[in-house]
Amino acid sequence: MKMDSPWQNGGFGSVLQQDNYPDRSLYSLFYILVGNRQMLCRHYTMFMLFPCNDNHKSTVKEFNMVKEKLYSATHSAIAAEIPEGPNQPRVVYRNCGTDFLLIEYGEVRLDINIRVRVHALEEAVSLMRIDGIIDMTSAARSLLIHFDGLTLSHAKLLEILKSVEQSLTASIPDKIPSRVMHLPIAFRDKSVKESIEKYMAVFRSEAPYLPCNVEFVARANGLKDAQEVISNFLGSPFLVVGLGDVYMGAPNATALDPRLRMIVPKYNPARIWTAEGVVALGGSTMSIYPLDSPGGYQLMGRTVQTWDTFQRNKAFENPWLFRNFDKLQWHRVDEEELDDIRSAFEANTYEFKIEDDVFDVVAYNKFLDDVKDEVDAVQKKRLAAIDAAMVGY
Repeated sequence: MKMDSPWQNGGFGSVLQQDNYPDRSLYSLFYILVGNRQMLCRHYTMFMLFPCNDNHKSTVKEFNMVKEKLYSATHSAIAAEIPEGPNQPRVVYRNCGTDFLLIEYGEVRLDINIRVRVHALEEAVSLMRIDGIIDMTSAARSLLIHFDGLTLSHAKLLEILKSVEQSLTASIPDKIPSRVMHLPIAFRDKSVKESIEKYMAVFRSEAPYLPCNVEFVARANGLKDAQEVISNFLGSPFLVVGLGDVYMGAPNATALDPRLRMIVPKYNPARIWTAEGVVALGGSTMSIYPLDSPGGYQLMGRTVQTWDTFQRNKAFENPWLFRNFDKLQWHRVDEEELDDIRSAFEANTYEFKIEDDVFDVVAYNKFLDDVKDEVDAVQKKRLAAIDAAMVGY
């Protein structure tokens, strides 16, 4: 694995096969290190190909015939492509097993306009109310569609999506509903220190990002010190571009002001434990760990709880707090203040400050044009700093 994007810098991989028979679920978890190569081989069982019930009796002979045909065929992960053109980013339709199709836009880089296009596609498909689509999951540059192949064929779904894409540019919204969410953060608090200390005791006692992740973020971005990192972090709202980053419902968010956006690689190898509520940076995005969990992002601080299983707090529409296109605005508190806030949440007396808003796509693109030269200067400074910061990674 290469170190050219945050999710390729070591972490966890899992493969789950659920075939409607819980006792025949297949599950594997493997640990990935930088430099490892993983080969995932398609595995077939008679139960996966021929569910045995009163209406369908399979035989070993039938199974072997189908297995031979499947293994002798050449399969491509790419179902179809649309090339880049005027007002049209490249689109790749990827097969994801038998029940999912992944639509990817553009190059592997952060682009808010691509995220807006993914939103437009999701909205267009939702309005069509297509029989056979089970659910959709959107992210920074992709949309994953879960469908029932017995109701909606793969070929028919692909045909529909290509047709939608032809008129999608005209339907991209100028404004998207949003909220401003005001959140507290205590930088480098005791939970961050505990997460790092456990990692150093088990995995690595020395690394460029140890013992202080915030100082590493400063070096990787050509900033003066940890205080400048904190100033940048507080200086721009973060736009939620996806949910489910490190756990279900966890926000994947990026600083809206690219002049203040910080880019940093993940741990190598990843941690096996991160405290709940920790706020962290990885690549060009930020996330919040809603539960104690593994992870590899660089740890910044801790915030209020963002997971409420039974939605006792009125701010929660789901067990997770956030929606796509929320704007997260941070304000600094000390550890004692944060302890009081977290205790209030546990007592169900904490009130989140949330304001209805919109994300103005047109105004944001004008802003990007206005600050382009400043952004170029920031990127040059970062490129000049990253090699020295990565020594010993």
